[in-house]
This record gives sequence, C-alpha cells and structure tokens, in this order.
Amino acid sequence: MPTFTIEPNLGGRFSALGAVGLFPALVAGIDTKAMLKGASEYRAHILEQIEKGQLPVVADLAYRLVQHYVENKRNMTVLMPYSQKLKSFSAWFTQLWAESLGKKSKGITPVPAVGATDQHSILQMLRDGPADKVVGFIEIAGFDHVIELKWNGPKFDALEGVTGITLNQLMDAEFNATRQVMTNNQRPNFTLALNRLSANTLGQLFYFCEVLTALAGYYLDIDPFDQPGVEEGKKLTQERIRACKKNSMA
Repeated sequence: MPTFTIEPNLGGRFSALGAVGLFPALVAGIDTKAMLKGASEYRAHILEQIEKGQLPVVADLAYRLVQHYVENKRNMTVLMPYSQKLKSFSAWFTQLWAESLGKKSKGITPVPAVGATDQHSILQMLRDGPADKVVGFIEIAGFDHVIELKWNGPKFDALEGVTGITLNQLMDAEFNATRQVMTNNQRPNFTLALNRLSANTLGQLFYFCEVLTALAGYYLDIDPFDQPGVEEGKKLTQERIRACKKNSMA
C-alpha cells in the first residue's frame, strides 16, 4: 500500500501544508501547488521584511497578543472569519493555538467563531462581557459569486431594506459593523484581510497562523511544538486498551 512520508518532527496541527493536509485537499480538488506557492510567497515576504530591518506583521501581532495576555489578562483569542468556507479553518486554528500554547500554567484560550452567524451568538459577550478577549477577524474583500438580493413578495420593511444590494455588500456591512462595535467599546481586535479566498491565499493564511503560533509560544517562553498533555492522554488510553484486552482474554 503506497504511503506518504511524514517528517517525525512535524506535529499534526502544523501539518496543514504537509502530506497530512495536502493529500485530502488534492482529493477535494484544491490546487495544492497554489497553496504551497502562497505559503512560500508569504515566507519570502517575512524574510524580506527582516532583511530590511522591519518587524514582520506576523511577529508584531504575536507580540501584541501575548502583551494583552500578560499585561491586561486577555487570555482568550476569538477568531471570526467572515466566510462560511473558513468555518473549518477556525476550528483548525483552535487546535493549533490551544495545543501549542497551553503549557506551564500559561496559555491563551482560542474560541472559534464564524461571521455573520456568531454575531447573534457571542457578540453580546464580546462587547459587554469580561474584558478578557481579543477578537480576530478574517475579511474576504472579493467573492467568487455576486448574488443580488431581491424581494417581490408581501411588504416587509426588513426585507425591503436589503433589496437592491448584493449578498456580498450585506456581508461586508455586517463585518464592518461588528468590527466597529468592538472598536467603539475599547475591545482590542485585529483583521486579516484577503483580497479573495483562493488556494494561494489559503496557503498564505495557513502559513501566517502557524508562524503566529510559533512566535507567540516563544514570547511566552514555552515550546510551541510539543504536546505533553496530549501524549499523556494517548499513553493512558493505550494502557486502558491493553487492560481491556487482558480482561477479555481472562
């Protein structure tokens, strides 16, 4: 049976751009060469900034997130992409952030979200709840499809209010309104803006978040690449499995 080689020092959560992530992406019809090209391009951009004596944006953001955690007790990071296609990306980031940074009684807890759905589930908490969160948005500037909103049925003010605009414009209005709510109420937030969602920009986004996580770990003085808690759970699971086998054979 043909198998892929996976580097032993490549943790699962960092393997989105390795065989673990690229093979299913290829099966799903995603241009994996474009994904790798995007990641490579962003890596080159980081190195170029360093050579020019500039602080890369990813390093600055990692430092600010850790600074908010240490100085302001903001121990939660909410990631809210405004795209249903990135809902699973937010879930991946949750594992990446939690498994990498939760060590030595330290850590910034990730909270997955997706806009505009979670405006109605967690926005109230983000605005008026405990001041222990930083909210990250992912904005998609251009969409593959433009859908015009129309309503020709009975008169409803709420529906007539959006008639004549596109679904894309509605999503953009929802995103900017939510971000303004955070800013107006002194709730720290940041935005990762993509000109459009493609295999290339997805590769850039994966690489950005992996570097962001690694740097945040180093700023926290922890190893972002090990997972002792997970390994302990695996070991105990294996012990219980062996005990079950032994009991069933007795």
